[in-house]
Amino acid sequence: MSPDTPPADLAAQIRGAAAGDKAAVRVILEAIQADVYELALRMLGHPADAEEAAQEILLIVVTHLGSFRGESAIRTWVFRIAANHLVRARRGRREVLSFELLGDRLRTGLSRGGHRAPGPGGGVADRRASPSLHRGHAALP
Repeated sequence: MSPDTPPADLAAQIRGAAAGDKAAVRVILEAIQADVYELALRMLGHPADAEEAAQEILLIVVTHLGSFRGESAIRTWVFRIAANHLVRARRGRREVLSFELLGDRLRTGLSRGGHRAPGPGGGVADRRASPSLHRGHAALP
């Protein structure tokens, strides 16, 4: 995290971002992007792969800000999302992010209503993969 942004300020920015404040989203991204990239570079070892993965991670973080409960530090939450995504990327099971999937996440992930958004590692992508798993299972002897 950027040493320039105190954790208390980030907590306020998260509340603002979850309410739709674009400036708050920008502040959060500026505070975390360097650390996310550095982690991606350490885990993936190639700058181009690290840049791509860092962008994907930042999209996941932004689309799930509404699900941040504050039970841990924002840095811990972001690094857990990043680590999970990077482990999947290293195994070649990177989640494919489409505009439709991101639109769904924006509609559900930032909502403050009774509907809880799927977690950063699950939800729409898991349900989308399920039919192919069932077809593969049905084809087994």
